Amino acid sequence: MAKLLDYQRAAAEEAVHHLTTPKAFFLGDEPLLVLPTGAGKTEVAIEVATRLGNEGGKVCFLADRRSELDNFQKRTDMRGRGCDAEMVHVMETSPRVHDYDVFIIDEAHELRAAMLRRLNGAGKRFLGMTATPFRRGLQNHYGPIISGPTTNDMVRAGRLIRPRVVEENWYGDYRTTFDSLSLLGSALAFVPPR
Repeated sequence: MAKLLDYQRAAAEEAVHHLTTPKAFFLGDEPLLVLPTGAGKTEVAIEVATRLGNEGGKVCFLADRRSELDNFQKRTDMRGRGCDAEMVHVMETSPRVHDYDVFIIDEAHELRAAMLRRLNGAGKRFLGMTATPFRRGLQNHYGPIISGPTTNDMVRAGRLIRPRVVEENWYGDYRTTFDSLSLLGSALAFVPPR
């Protein structure tokens, strides 16, 4: 069983509190978990799913990528904390949405407005998770923000390594930027020329 760090435990407790408080039934009422990449959002999600499941709630983890679902399912199964996991696009039209009480939505910044309106209309609770909450419209669907340490806080604490940016010319038209972020390895992003 994974031992949660203090900020992860506090985030899980706050999420459970919001998700078990009676819902006002309007958009913008659901919690959004904001933690940097590598800070353990999945660990918080597993803890929230476990606590809600222990209280009799039926929880479903939603993601856009099969790898995220497989990772979540493997980690919950290893701990004997079974929780359903589905692709977001499958649940958008599935009648199974009514089988669950709470949804945990990975990569909430990808904003699936129709899905969130559907969940809200069905009276379902949901917790969004993101490392990048800078998306227009998120404020229309999520209310309380649950946050923990920043990337800089985690670097100072020795939990993440300091990001390093390397720029080089590529075919003379674009610059490529490689960010070395703790657990992710190298990421490639294209930006317009100067």
